[in-house]
Amino acid sequence: MTYIVILNGSPRPRGNTASMIDAFEKEAAKLGIEVHRYNMFSLNIRDCKECNACYRAGGKPCIQKDDFNPIAEDIRHADGVVFSSPVFWFSMTANLKLIMDRMYCYSGLGFDVGEKKVGIIAAAGDDEADTFDCLVDPIEKSCDLLNWNVVGKVLAGNVMEASDADKAGWPAKAAELAHAFV
Repeated sequence: MTYIVILNGSPRPRGNTASMIDAFEKEAAKLGIEVHRYNMFSLNIRDCKECNACYRAGGKPCIQKDDFNPIAEDIRHADGVVFSSPVFWFSMTANLKLIMDRMYCYSGLGFDVGEKKVGIIAAAGDDEADTFDCLVDPIEKSCDLLNWNVVGKVLAGNVMEASDADKAGWPAKAAELAHAFV
């Protein structure tokens, strides 16, 4: 069975990003894909200290005592990862960025977590051509470094209010993304 970890960087439990993730999860379940969603805003994740103690302290990904290690292990054993976030002030949310920085443990000391399929689900109030570059570029570069393959992106522009994505049909597009993980 395929197993996917969703990293939800949105602070709104019923916002546009959440609506698209919900649709992705429902479609994934229909396809027999197991999914675990981590809501970054409900977790205690600290910033990377770049101490290079990754996987040295009792086989744990990080020596810091916060909520990151279980997530890191879950990602390590997953077949795929979905990064999701609204665009906040020309970037991904700080909570998702904390996870991205802590993923240093996978490559900083040559630790290989294997190839993975990756999806990106994002929302923004703007719909300019380059609106999502600030979010997509760091994810794609991290995936290149880790030898992970981005299999699809759902980039919902012009969705400011909580129900805008639903009105514009973006959840259906997010559901389609689940098929790329089969």
